Amino acid sequence: MRALATFLFCAFVLPLYAKTSAVLDSSVTRITVKGVDKMSVTEFRRWEIRDKDGYRYCVFNDYENAFRKVKSLRYTIYDANGNRVKRFGLGDAMDVQFNAPYEVTDSRMLYLDPDYRGFPFSVEIETVVVCDQFLDFPDWMPRYSYNMEVKFATLELECPSGYRFRCKSFNGKIDSTTVQRSGERTYVWTLRNLEATGPYLHESSFGKDQPRVSISPFEFSMGGVKGSYSSWAEFGDWYLALNKEQSPLSEKTKQDLRGIRQKSADERELIRNVYKYMQQKTRYVSIQLGIGGFKALPVEKVDRNGYGDCKALSQYMHVLLTEVGVSSNYVLAKAGSDASDVVADFPSNQFNHIFVAVPLAADTTWLECTSQITPASYLGRFTDDRNVLWIAPGKSGIIRTPCFTAPESVCKSASVVRLDPEGNAVMTVSRRQGGFYFDEMAAYNSMSASQQERFNSSKFSYPDFVIGSFKYSVLGADRLLALDFGLKVNSLARRAGDRLLLPLNIFQPVDG
Repeated sequence: MRALATFLFCAFVLPLYAKTSAVLDSSVTRITVKGVDKMSVTEFRRWEIRDKDGYRYCVFNDYENAFRKVKSLRYTIYDANGNRVKRFGLGDAMDVQFNAPYEVTDSRMLYLDPDYRGFPFSVEIETVVVCDQFLDFPDWMPRYSYNMEVKFATLELECPSGYRFRCKSFNGKIDSTTVQRSGERTYVWTLRNLEATGPYLHESSFGKDQPRVSISPFEFSMGGVKGSYSSWAEFGDWYLALNKEQSPLSEKTKQDLRGIRQKSADERELIRNVYKYMQQKTRYVSIQLGIGGFKALPVEKVDRNGYGDCKALSQYMHVLLTEVGVSSNYVLAKAGSDASDVVADFPSNQFNHIFVAVPLAADTTWLECTSQITPASYLGRFTDDRNVLWIAPGKSGIIRTPCFTAPESVCKSASVVRLDPEGNAVMTVSRRQGGFYFDEMAAYNSMSASQQERFNSSKFSYPDFVIGSFKYSVLGADRLLALDFGLKVNSLARRAGDRLLLPLNIFQPVDG
């Protein structure tokens, strides 16, 4: 019996083990700093592609924008005997603009699929990228995905003598040296013989475990505004300097705000009402044109046109609150339900999102400005329980956003079931979801009717049922998502003589 248990355990565990589908034989990344706003990145990689699961590593993709250009590409394929069979250059890569419907961007994707399947084969890829402005250096993590093995990888930073930067190594196994040449210095990090690892359930967990190096310059320049990473406070001041609020609100908006202030009983209600006003007046559009990736649209344009990205909408919200006499702060975050946490002792550009916070005497009101439905002070899985940068003139610093507690993250259901003599059922199901589960509100709000129908059907596991009615709403006072279903379920109960037998759990029936 023990042998059988051991066999079953191994049978379930083995598929989770890593296999080596690709080997990174050699990787050399060279970052050359030419000034506070100029650098180039040269990268050479030699891959051994062993099977179809490793093919993704030989598909080239990179991007360009107003500040970043791919200057050259050399791509060569060798068969199993070392014979060259294909060669490509930059002109062979597809140049496409690929963005979501809610995004306006000048970024372009370069993509090259070699369309070669003679496994095993080898690939050499060399690229040169030049940057006219930059906020940070690319993170170096040679084993950046699963089922790949690393034989040798090195990172080189070439910079003028006296150039100041901060670096941090994670998870050991990395050797470092320094070479001094006339007028410049080269820092080298080397990694050898890293075995393949299997897939992880969460992407953030995978990144936390990998040997990697992060480098951050002390000084940088973006949009003509010089900044510093010498401390979080310095970085916060740069963000405020880049996004000075100079555009006025319209007289109509000012009049609306005066009316809101008169109707609000206290400061907390005033904040909620101004937030609702902003939500009803604006919509989210991601704008990444030129410096727009870091600099917000002018407040005047957001006020007039009613759209903006997270920076623009947050700045607009901040100005609206200022107009009614409420002080607020920007908060920079690394958003995403599976995002890795910001490293608190490493001042650098680790952020991809911004929202607004209002410090009150008893607590803080959080305002997610990109959502038209999120209640005031609700942070979903997109930005909850993580390190964020609280922006304040001269004293920006890392704080922690609130996390969902077990008592508030509850899904309650109340149901009424009416059976006919054949065991068929008409059911009403009312669910109230709070905390962690409230996030489904955003999903419902973004779905079409057909998508909602498929999503709702996945919530029930009856063999034969129809959802006849459905509605959802927000109970704002308690920040609860209300879901109300009307179902018809065939053969929910089974006849046994003159009795009807119901499953022990009618929401997880056993299919006969």
